[in-house]
Amino acid sequence: MITVDDLRLKVLDRADEAGVTAFTDDELQAFLDDSNNNIALAAGKALTALVADRALLKVWSRADTKNVDQDRLRRDVAEVARRFYAQGVSEQ
Repeated sequence: MITVDDLRLKVLDRADEAGVTAFTDDELQAFLDDSNNNIALAAGKALTALVADRALLKVWSRADTKNVDQDRLRRDVAEVARRFYAQGVSEQ
């Protein structure tokens, strides 16, 4: 059985020093539920959500916006999301 922790690891959603993560357990569970526990599809959906929300992407990346090209980061994460999604579709 795929768990929320498995998905959190797959999308590299690490907690900061205060224990804050980009996604709550409930949000990650919703991605899993929506993907019928297909972890690759769920990862693709989670990363797509990051790309769509600049504030969430900043939390996830732990990036100092002055030193990181946010547009490049969004493109890179979007590409990884597409790859996960394609993998998930092929595994169905």
